[in-house]
Amino acid sequence: MRAAATATNAFAHIDCLLATGTRFAEIPTGSDGIKPPKNLIHLDINPRAFSANYPASITLEGDAKSLVPALLSAVKAQKSGAADSTELAKQIAADEAALPKAW
Repeated sequence: MRAAATATNAFAHIDCLLATGTRFAEIPTGSDGIKPPKNLIHLDINPRAFSANYPASITLEGDAKSLVPALLSAVKAQKSGAADSTELAKQIAADEAALPKAW
């Protein structure tokens, strides 16, 4: 609803989201204009944050400083079937560049 185009476009076609250190509160989600996908993986050091505003499919309790590199290594080891994120990265960069003009 009030989310920036960058976020709206980035979320438009995802089927899974890794959320790190967020509670999906009203301000970061653009007045709740961003809806995470059903396959939400929520990583946080505080377990009370899990499913606070959106239900998580998988929860990972711990410090992102150690968990994120471990997850990245695991994902890289399973390259098969991975989607190419090049187009999404280009879309995000274009949306970010256009944001100051839109404001």
